[in-house]
Amino acid sequence: MRKEKSCGAVIMRNINGKYFTLLIKHMHGHWGFPKGHEEEGEDEVAAALREVKEETGLEVALDTGFRGTSTYWPQEDVYKQVVYFIGVPVEGTERADGVEIEQVGWFTISEAKALLSYPSDITILENAIRYLKDVEANE
Repeated sequence: MRKEKSCGAVIMRNINGKYFTLLIKHMHGHWGFPKGHEEEGEDEVAAALREVKEETGLEVALDTGFRGTSTYWPQEDVYKQVVYFIGVPVEGTERADGVEIEQVGWFTISEAKALLSYPSDITILENAIRYLKDVEANE
């Protein structure tokens, strides 16, 4: 069995107490969070930062206190793990790369849940929101 690993971020912003998340629409039509394969010599954080920049044009600060994972089998002999951190935009303007990504946009949490193509991504988003609310409550 072959193992694959991808890393990415649930990119969030809080505007007047309301959370928004950045979603990407892949050329194949599904909605999700920016992510991609680790390259040789990269750790999870470096891979997530690179993939977010490549797919969205944004540089983000990662909160590695949150580490959401999703696992699945894209093919019978391939086991895939995806690791997500929370990202906060620090520089750049969001844009689709036009190669892998068709569309990029900010959505409320309820809008994002309706758009996300996979139930595991909805769970990751819910866990990220719970984490952020816990952090804010303890500040």
